[in-house]
Amino acid sequence: MKSKQNYFLFIFSIFLIACNSGVNEKHIEKIDPADSIALAQVFQQVYMPGANEDSLLHVAKTLFDKEPLLEDVYQYNLLRNDIMKGRLAKADSALASVYNQYLADSLNFKWTKYLNLLASVSAYKNQQNEAVMYFRKALKLSEENDDKLQAATIRYNLANVFLSRTDYDTAHEYGSEAHTILNEIGDKQYLPMINGLLAVTTLHTSNDIDKANQYADEALLLSQENSNIQGLLLGYYAKGEVLAKQEKYAEAIEPLKSARELGEKFQQTQILISTGASLLTCYLGLKDYPNAIDIGKKTLDLARQVGNSDIEYSLNKNLGQGYAGIGDFSNAYLHTQRAEQEYREKSNKENQEIIQNLLISFESEKKNNIILSQENKLKGHLNWIILLVALSVLILSVLFFLQRISANKQKALEIQKEKEVLQALTDGEEMERSRVSGELHDGIGSQLTAIKLMLENSVQSSDSKRLLKLVQDVLNEVRLVAHNILPLSFDNHTLADALQDYCARNNTEELPINYFSNTYDLKLPKNLAHSLFRAVQELVQNAQKHANADHIHVQYLKGDGDLHLVIEDNGKGMDESEFTESDGLRFLKRRLESLGADFDLTSEIGEGTIARIVLRRETASA
Repeated sequence: MKSKQNYFLFIFSIFLIACNSGVNEKHIEKIDPADSIALAQVFQQVYMPGANEDSLLHVAKTLFDKEPLLEDVYQYNLLRNDIMKGRLAKADSALASVYNQYLADSLNFKWTKYLNLLASVSAYKNQQNEAVMYFRKALKLSEENDDKLQAATIRYNLANVFLSRTDYDTAHEYGSEAHTILNEIGDKQYLPMINGLLAVTTLHTSNDIDKANQYADEALLLSQENSNIQGLLLGYYAKGEVLAKQEKYAEAIEPLKSARELGEKFQQTQILISTGASLLTCYLGLKDYPNAIDIGKKTLDLARQVGNSDIEYSLNKNLGQGYAGIGDFSNAYLHTQRAEQEYREKSNKENQEIIQNLLISFESEKKNNIILSQENKLKGHLNWIILLVALSVLILSVLFFLQRISANKQKALEIQKEKEVLQALTDGEEMERSRVSGELHDGIGSQLTAIKLMLENSVQSSDSKRLLKLVQDVLNEVRLVAHNILPLSFDNHTLADALQDYCARNNTEELPINYFSNTYDLKLPKNLAHSLFRAVQELVQNAQKHANADHIHVQYLKGDGDLHLVIEDNGKGMDESEFTESDGLRFLKRRLESLGADFDLTSEIGEGTIARIVLRRETASA
């Protein structure tokens, strides 16, 4: 099984540049470099395993209070710490003010590191366009000031952004430029991370397994020589991806686990998400479904905690496969549905390959047609018998198609007639509902109200109070029934609104009805909306009366253009004969099919019931 993973989320490294670069130039000679280094080292200790953040930040504040000229160094590291710890809202608020200062003084080199922070926050929030803008502004300042090291690290960050977009060519280009610069200046600190990134992009740009493996090995070797934790993280991750690409899933698990252990030790959430997604793919490849589900659930929780919605599609899709592997089709369906809702990928390698194959097939077919045409020209001397046969076939074909067109027209007329009958029934039903609703409300409801007023004005006793409560309960029930059967107006409301109102009104503590929809703005033709609403109403009422359920779930979703209505309960269920012999369900199915909707009902004794109505996009948009 080839890996379905079409994203790679690396850590957006926020590089700590020399602290004195941010200090006001006219005061730089007054600052003791040892103070600046000591302050930076305190912040670096915050990221060590078991570090007491509050205590270390107190030490940093004490150092700053002793030397106010270190304000820029202190503020920069404080913002950097908030970002690394995931406190993005707090950092974003402070950086907004910094960016306004940059706009007023955009040539000052001190803003480079803050632009890098702004870009990193945007990247963490999946706002890639903003991240690219900030990184490029920072890159321009770095190049104008001939700071090659910082220019290389910013190129690395840009490569990460494009990698998260699955734009592997651009990511590889930025990564290669950073690799060249770091080799020129002889820097070994950031080179391991660049090698890890290039290992991944090489897999996707040239599919050169040997070259990608070489980059991954170099990343690990350099990281071990220089005790580079981030390099080790990305090196192990890249090594695992190279092995997974070769479908060596069992071998890939070891380096991926090593990366994960380091990520947990140094609280690197993004690498935990990346390695978790890769491990999920490997376990699926090995058909180790229990471990796949375990790592998938943990990774999905992490992704939700940091708001990484892009990766949730792949995690839910693979989790659905894992649950299907152990026969838990309920959870498999649930995660597959979530994957469908969260689908955001614009394109991926698999789709591109399919399109490419289709184009190749089209070109081949076109060439075959050209050859066939040339052969037909060469066979222009065919005798009259072949021509007569061809004309006969043509005439027969024409007759066949005319007969088919006539049959289709007849079928279309029958369908139209059935729809008109159904519409007449619907209109009649709505008129009858209106009449009955009015009689309930104005007749029985009014009489009950009068009885209620008489009881309220009578002498109060325990019996009269109980009777008053009983009358009030009956009155409420009559009003609810009258409201439920009242004809609906879809002039100003959508089907989603009507279903939400219905579920809310019929929700009780004894039998809660949970409702969810992602298509509140979609307006359907009135007759179609009416029929779908009544179908849901009938299915919910069946569950309320007969299922003995603890809860009912109603979902109205739009996916790939189709509309899905799902009514699910956890009640006693029923066997196949019960719903195949049910006149009500058979009529409901035929009624929905006449609307162009598919209806399916799944149930087992003791396992609850799931009813699905699917309206195809062409019907929904008609």
